[in-house]
Amino acid sequence: MGNMLAVAGNTIKQALRMKIALVFIVLLLVILPLMAISASGDGTVKGRLQTFVSYGLSLTSFLLCLLTIFTAIHTTTRDIVERQVYTVLTKPIRRYEYLCGKFLGILFLDLSLLVAFSAGIYAVTAFGPDLLHASPEDRSELADQFFTARTHVLPREIVITDEEVDAEYRKLEHSQMLDQYFEGASVRKIKEWLRQRIRLEKSAVAAGQTMLWHFDHVRPEDPNGSLFVRYKYDVSGTPPDEQVLGDWRVGDIRP
Repeated sequence: MGNMLAVAGNTIKQALRMKIALVFIVLLLVILPLMAISASGDGTVKGRLQTFVSYGLSLTSFLLCLLTIFTAIHTTTRDIVERQVYTVLTKPIRRYEYLCGKFLGILFLDLSLLVAFSAGIYAVTAFGPDLLHASPEDRSELADQFFTARTHVLPREIVITDEEVDAEYRKLEHSQMLDQYFEGASVRKIKEWLRQRIRLEKSAVAAGQTMLWHFDHVRPEDPNGSLFVRYKYDVSGTPPDEQVLGDWRVGDIRP
C-alpha cells in the first residue's frame, strides 16, 4: 500500500505542475462566479438558481473529465519519455501497484477539486436568495420546490396476464392478420408486441373519461409540510382550447 501511495503522491505533484491542469482549475474559478452573476433562467429567483446549479455542475463534470484524460495521459507518457518509469520499476514495486498508484493519484485530485467546486456551488445557492434580495414569496417557493429532495415515483404496474396476450394472438390468427403485420416474426416477438399494446391501451384514457392511478409510499416527512407534484401529460392530439384538465386528490379516497 505504501508503494501505491508514493506513486499517487508523485502523480498529484506532476499534475499540479502541468499547465493544462492549472488552466482547467483557473477556468472553473473564473467561469463559476461569472455564471452565478449572469444566470437568468426564467427571470425568477428560483429560475436563476436552477440555471446556475444545472450549468455549474455540468461544467464542473465536463472540465474534470477532460482533466482526468489529460492528466492520465501526460503523467504516464512523461514517465516513459523521461525514462523515470524504468527507475521506478527496478525498485521493489509491482506493476499493478504502479498503475493503481497512478489511478489513486488522479482520483484523489479529481475528488479534491470536485469537493472544492461543489462547495462553491453550494455556497452560491445557499446565499443566493440573500444576494438576489428574494421576497418572502420567492423564499417560500424555493423551500418548497428547490431546496428539497425529489424522487421519481411510478404508479403501480399494470398487470397483463398471459391469457390476455394469448386471446389477442388467437384473434389475429383467426383473422389471418399475423402474416400481414408480423411477417417473419417469431411467436415470442409477436406476443411481446401484443403485451406492450395491451399495456398502452390500459394506460390510455379516452376523452371525457377518467383513470385512477395508485401510488405507494408518497408522503411528506413533515405531516404539516407541503407536497409538490410535477406531472406530464402525453396526449394524442391538441384539444381545441389547448387545455387538459386534471383532478388531484391526496389521501384515501375509497370512502
